[in-house]
Amino acid sequence: MTEDDSVPPRLVPTYLDDHQAAHWRAVGAWTDRVLTELDVAESPDAVIVVDRDRRLTAAELRSLSTAVAARLRADGVSAGDAVAMQVPNWWEAVVVTFAVMSLGAVLVPLLPGLRERELGQIFREMRPVAAVVPETFRASPLAARLSKAEYAPPLVYLLRPASPGSVRSLAAELAGETADIDALPGAEGPRDADEPCVVLYTSGTSSMPKGVIHTHNTLRAEVEGLAAAHRMTSEDVILLPMPVTHVGGLVYGVLIPALTRTRCVFLDVWEPAAAIELLRREQVTVCIGMPVFLRGILDDPTFTADAARYLRLFSMGGTRVTPADVEEAAARLGCWCKRSYGLTEAPTLTTGPFWDTKRRADTDGLPISPSRVRIVDAEFRDLPVLTEGEIICVAPELFVGYVDPHHNIEAFTPDRWFRTGDVGRVDAVGFLSVTGRLKDIIIRGGENISAKEVEDLLITLPGLTDVAVVAMPDPVLGERVCAFVESDGDLRLEDIVQFLREHSVASYKLPERLEQRLALPRNSAGKLRKDLMRAEVTALIEAGPAN
Repeated sequence: MTEDDSVPPRLVPTYLDDHQAAHWRAVGAWTDRVLTELDVAESPDAVIVVDRDRRLTAAELRSLSTAVAARLRADGVSAGDAVAMQVPNWWEAVVVTFAVMSLGAVLVPLLPGLRERELGQIFREMRPVAAVVPETFRASPLAARLSKAEYAPPLVYLLRPASPGSVRSLAAELAGETADIDALPGAEGPRDADEPCVVLYTSGTSSMPKGVIHTHNTLRAEVEGLAAAHRMTSEDVILLPMPVTHVGGLVYGVLIPALTRTRCVFLDVWEPAAAIELLRREQVTVCIGMPVFLRGILDDPTFTADAARYLRLFSMGGTRVTPADVEEAAARLGCWCKRSYGLTEAPTLTTGPFWDTKRRADTDGLPISPSRVRIVDAEFRDLPVLTEGEIICVAPELFVGYVDPHHNIEAFTPDRWFRTGDVGRVDAVGFLSVTGRLKDIIIRGGENISAKEVEDLLITLPGLTDVAVVAMPDPVLGERVCAFVESDGDLRLEDIVQFLREHSVASYKLPERLEQRLALPRNSAGKLRKDLMRAEVTALIEAGPAN
């Protein structure tokens, strides 16, 4: 470890351009209001989150987040510090989020499926001073796993511990058993809306996950842009199956409810029958998620059209969404169904409008105003209509740079348009169709998987000469992981899965098919031809089991 490794990074919004920031303010996309300005006077009893029997109101969010912030401040957490949160879809995640931001600290949401290896990579870069985590979740010892990660935070608060009095927890603060909020000590808090407030991690083309810096302004722009595009009001009820520590879950499950008084119904474990029951009981009007959630609902034997009678919108994204998905959802759910496109760096860039039934099924929609999308060649020159090229964008919800500024060099054009790494085309009206990726990423059920990360581990397995990890199509999850290995030995899928598990790789990253070859296809320069391998496994899947 170098001397610099022992201190947290200085989060510099490298790509917060003064000219562009002035433009977003001029068009009203940035309001310069920090996210923690929670005005609850008009609707203090409005229920904003439903988590099983717990119904969190706007007034409770304000009072409980203030109490938790006071506890964190008393324990030494201050403005600019990083606080990790590895919490499933529990109401406490909403309170912790606003508590951390109200201190002027930086929240680092972590997916519950991340294991010691991934946690260690993130902790090494961010150096969080504290973490909030359940003692266990779905029989997994999350707290113990976090404590074993390299560079684990010195302060760890357990949620829902078996014995609250014997461990460090926030039980008293979350139960409302602390002093009245007016008597609690004040905090430094965020100074302005351009301050970093959240760092989300996304897998890229390298094995190290990249920290994406968002500010109060970028996230508020996302919330307000989505609310307008989706015609959302305080009468809407959202069903949220995606994790609140994912960018989509954070926006729909935490920020939109708190800022717009829209109610969000949490599911911490995906169970189609439970989702259908919640559709009925809570009179859900909006569903957000990937095609896997749609298929789960429509294919479950308990589903009837009556369950979706209040539903007005089903928006899908995060992985490949086909026209058939949208059309079937519209027919069977009887509501506005569409595709959306976004990234952790630009959470919702385009979405299918209500007024165009056909193109909201077979395209990824129009940019949410005032965001802009261009299709360019390798020299960043604009390409003609319906010509495929790289998708670049500018948007008020666009992140302001990576934690490691070296990643910014290839991520932005010289004039500071963000390079999504995705390939697509735009029609004459402006509808975007995403057709592929420049990045070597597999998107399984909306979660990004770095092929290189898995390959770098598998190549150390004895007996392998080379390895290539590629995406294979799946009608439910969009893509799954297939490993092509070059070996003259006898290797089983179970062997490589067990090997990766021993290296603490998250379950969603594990290969689900193995193709063993004496030699993998290469080009004249000796580089692996992943395009041929993707085409081969696709053909094998389409052909079905051998007779």
